Parts: sequence; C-alpha cells; structure tokens
Amino acid sequence: MNDEFNNLSNNDNQNNISGENKAENSTPDSEYEVSFDSATGNYSYTPAPGNTFTLEEPSRNAFDTMNTPQEAPRKEKKKRSALVCVTAIAVSFAIIFSALAAGAFAIDSIIGKLGPSQALSSIDGPKLTVNKSDLEIPMNDVSKATYAAYDSTLLIEAYVDSSASTLAGTGSGVLWSADGYIVTCNHVVEGYQTIKVTFTDGTSFFAEAMANDPITDLAVLKISLPANSEILPVTVRDTSKTRLTLGETVIAIGNPLGYLTNTVTDGILSSLEREITVEGTNMVLMQISAAVNSGNSGGGLFDINGSLMGIVNAKIAGDSVEGIGFAIPIDTVIDVATQLIDKGYVSGRPQIGVNLVTITNHNYAEVFKNYPELKEFATTSSGRWGMSSIIPGIYVVSTSESIKYADGSEEKLKLGDRLYQIATDDGNFVTIDDQQSIQNFLVEQKVGDTIHLTVMRGGKALTVSVVLGEKTGA
Repeated sequence: MNDEFNNLSNNDNQNNISGENKAENSTPDSEYEVSFDSATGNYSYTPAPGNTFTLEEPSRNAFDTMNTPQEAPRKEKKKRSALVCVTAIAVSFAIIFSALAAGAFAIDSIIGKLGPSQALSSIDGPKLTVNKSDLEIPMNDVSKATYAAYDSTLLIEAYVDSSASTLAGTGSGVLWSADGYIVTCNHVVEGYQTIKVTFTDGTSFFAEAMANDPITDLAVLKISLPANSEILPVTVRDTSKTRLTLGETVIAIGNPLGYLTNTVTDGILSSLEREITVEGTNMVLMQISAAVNSGNSGGGLFDINGSLMGIVNAKIAGDSVEGIGFAIPIDTVIDVATQLIDKGYVSGRPQIGVNLVTITNHNYAEVFKNYPELKEFATTSSGRWGMSSIIPGIYVVSTSESIKYADGSEEKLKLGDRLYQIATDDGNFVTIDDQQSIQNFLVEQKVGDTIHLTVMRGGKALTVSVVLGEKTGA
C-alpha cells in the first residue's frame, strides 16, 4: 500500500509541476507579490499592478505551524491518498467477506449432496431430494466387461507331489463349461501330478488333467462343481457373428508372477495373426498390447463385452520390449477344447508312429539308464586308449503297431536308428536338429501323406518311407 501510495504522490507532483509551468507560460507577470515577516512569521500579499482582486490568507490552527500556501496542495494530496487507501481496504474487506460467504454456501451445498440426508434438516422450507444413483461413479466399458468375466477366471497351482506340498509353478485358466471343464495352457500343467484351482471368490478344487495338445499349447482340466455352485462359465465369442477387429479393446485377467492374483489389464488387439515360434513350436497367435507376465499363461483374454476371445500364452520379454503379448485365437480354442473334451485328442493330426529320444553330451547318462540298449548305437570308440565318445542325435526307441510303411519301401525303422532328414514327395525337406523340428514339419502335412526319413544306421544313410497316420494322444 505504501509503494502504491508513493507512486500516486509522484504522479500528482508531476501534474502540479506541469500546471505551474503552464501558468507561467500563459501569464508572464505574477498576479500578486508575497513577502514574509520573520519576526511575526506572517505572510503578506500585495496585488500586482493592474489587479483589483484581493487574496485572503489561508486559515491556520494551533497544530498547523507551517500552514503555507505551498503546503495546502500537499495536504490535499495526502488526503486524497489516504482516501484511496481507505477505499482500497474497504473494497478488499468486501471481497473477502463475499468470498467467505460464497465458500460457506458452497461447503453447505457439498455437505448436502455428499453427506447424510439429516444434514438438510436445518433448512427451512421444502427439503432437497438427492438421487443417490446420480452420485455413483458410472462403470466404463472395461469395468463392465471385467465384471461380466471376472468370476469365471481362476488361479492354477501345479505341484510335483500328490500331497500338494511342493509347488512347481502357477498359471491361470477359465471355467469352460458348467459341468466343470477348465481350459488353460498345456505348458502350465503338463507333467505335474497334482493341480489345484482357485476361483476369485476363494473357492478351491483339485483338478484332474483330462487331455492336452502341445501343438496349440492347450489343455483341459476337470473339477467337480457342487450342484448349487454360483460360479458361471465364460461366455465365448462367436466370430462368425462378430469378427475379431484390429485395434479393438482387449482385457486380460490372470495371475501375474503367481501371487498378484486376479489382476486385470487392458490394451488393444495389435495383430490378428502373428507367426511366431514359442519354445521351438511354430504358432499363429494374436498379438496384444495388454500387459501380461509369467503367471498369466492360460488366462482369459476378453473383449469389451466380457466374452472370451482368446487364451493368453506368451510374451516377448526384454529391457527394450514393452506391451508385446500373445494369445491363442478363440476359434482355435473352441476347436481344440471341444475335441479334447469329446475325444481326448485333436483329430487330423498326423504322426509317424515311432517313439523317439534325444541324446546329448549332457543327458546321455540318464538316457542310457532308462534305455541301456541304446548305448551301442549312440557311442563310438576311438583313439589308442579306446575312449568312448557320444554321438548326439534323435534316436528310435520303438515303433507302434499302427505304423504304416509306403509301398515299395525297402527299409523299416529299427531300434537305434538316428534320424537325419525328413522330406516329402514334392521335395520339401528339413534337417532334423531336435524333436520339435520334426513336429513343426508334420504340422504342415496331412494324415495319409507319405514322408521319407533319412536315418543313419551302422554308419550308413538309409531311406525309410512312411505313410502318416492319425495321432490319437498327446
């Protein structure tokens, strides 16, 4: 306030100075002459020649010892400045009072809307009616879909022993049907003796592994739901009526890391068909941007209506990677799950009809322990000391009775044959590096096709032609 006041005073002085200059310029001669008596302290005024008017001395009081004509304008300026200050203070108080009043009214209004209805009892006149439904936070599309699908998702715990005391791993799954069938990923449950499933309401069951399909990485479990169970199976999306659309919203519900149970993440459908290799298996999967991690495998991927549109089974991990997950498309899930439930296997899958084992420089001791007869085929002696060395590869352990050889094939598969190459009649072939390379090759074939296997036997390469049969098991 003082600074503001000083500024105003300086402006006034400038105006007076400019006014005096203006008077001097317009009237060269003074209108009156002033003289000061130092003995009495009085001023006297003598009219200038030619002027007929008189000027009275300004009044003075006992407190004004220097009430001079020059000081009068200065006092007037101080009065104006003081008036400005008082006015500003009054306006400020008025604004503050208005703000406090408005704030009190706003607070009272908020209490009336968010507080109990008794808060309005002190208001005279008609009472205000609050519709509580208007105050609830509306569910968006993602939360509605989550609500629809949430209870049909579950946690899967796999144990290495029948007493369920040693946990081997965790994953996710969905309740497929009201009679207790559950769909999950094959890699979540394959090879484990005891499987426990827990729903979002905390209800737990021990499940039986019914059937699995490593090619699509799907498996079916079975539990006995009580007759009065309120747990409902998933709603499955019918893509013949509503096709999958690039960029549509997707919602993953699962158990990342095994302990962050019932986690919900959302994203978009990034790609409808992505050909990738998952642990050596060639697959065609949907790519999604929803965050998925270890433990999400086997969990449901839902659309904006809460309908199942896929089963989460993989992701690309790395420091520079974010938001690249994959899911098995719902059409594949429906086909495979239905066949696993009805028949225990997926029809139309070709197989050679032979049992194989992989021998490496690291596992040979364990393999020879289980198949001692293979030692003579998978080792060789060399050097002056007769040291034995391992011959790594894929070896025939046995053949099934259902194996069928092509007409004209001179050779049949035998124990100890080491597979080297596989080819078709049209010239396609692959060098056999591991059992997965055989499986990937067979996926491209059909039941009844003829393949030609090149095997090493006794240091010689032989060709065996086999007609592919239908695989009836995992």
